Amino acid sequence: MEMTQYSHINGENHPVVGAAGRDMMDRPEEEAGSVLSTAKSYLALFRDPVVARNVSESHFKIKDLMNHDDPVSLYIVTQPNDKARLRPLVRIMLNMIVRLLADKMEFERVDNNLTLWQRF
Repeated sequence: MEMTQYSHINGENHPVVGAAGRDMMDRPEEEAGSVLSTAKSYLALFRDPVVARNVSESHFKIKDLMNHDDPVSLYIVTQPNDKARLRPLVRIMLNMIVRLLADKMEFERVDNNLTLWQRF
């Protein structure tokens, strides 16, 4: 119920969040339980206080990778023993970067961008 009423934007419920909340309320109880269980498993990573603290704020803008006055390098490094656990987070980050930078393919600068991805 909270998803359908929580104030996200300018004191109003976000339309996508509200629609998802209404969709969940309309599901049969067994199906809703399954969906909720799946969502919890995907979001469990963010219950880790270290992960939560590290993703709570950012000190750079993704667009700076292409448009900053000075060249920008971004290294995303994880410890080998955290690789499997952090894989969803790394994929989210890379997806956000690609979607934002490749959306219009219009850049303030025309410098070449080298992107190297090793298994993630």
